Amino acid sequence: MNLSETRIRAARAKDKRYELQDGDGLILEVMTSGKKYWRYRYTQSGQRTRATIGEYPHVSLREARIKREEMRGLLKDGLPLKSNSNSESFADIAAEWLAKLESRIQNEKEKTNTRRRLELHVFPLIGHINISELNASKVLPVLQRLEMRNTIATAKKVKQIISQIFRYAIAIGKIENDPTYALQNAIAPYKPGHFASLTR
Repeated sequence: MNLSETRIRAARAKDKRYELQDGDGLILEVMTSGKKYWRYRYTQSGQRTRATIGEYPHVSLREARIKREEMRGLLKDGLPLKSNSNSESFADIAAEWLAKLESRIQNEKEKTNTRRRLELHVFPLIGHINISELNASKVLPVLQRLEMRNTIATAKKVKQIISQIFRYAIAIGKIENDPTYALQNAIAPYKPGHFASLTR
């Protein structure tokens, strides 16, 4: 069933992220935060992956369909796909990294926890920022916020996830450095029992 603007606007956030299918590889991913992202799912060189088109409503249904057809044309010509150059926020790059991670990892709990940590603790603060504009001073508040809640173990895990996304961005040529290296001693040492219940 193809999507409509009415159905898209009516889509609400749930406890888990979910996808709405438009057909021919175009999907709308609805995050637990309520944000909605267009993705194009495709297979190239025997591997299933997906490219980010942009965030709804900044990219309309009509525009997303036009971009999908452009991407299909590139694939037929054997050319590589890239995300929309105007859609390279931290959240967009993280979505690409998550798609690759989820294709390799079978542990469903690990997949869910990784997504939940990003959507709860990271995206609200830095998800909208272009990944090339992020530095240590902009990432630090994400960790400090968790540290102030005494969720030291979660802060360390979140820092590790953020670093992995930055390293992925380096590998695909979006940035040159991982700013989390400057935050090695930014979190207080972890002590058993020194964290609250919010460790998802």
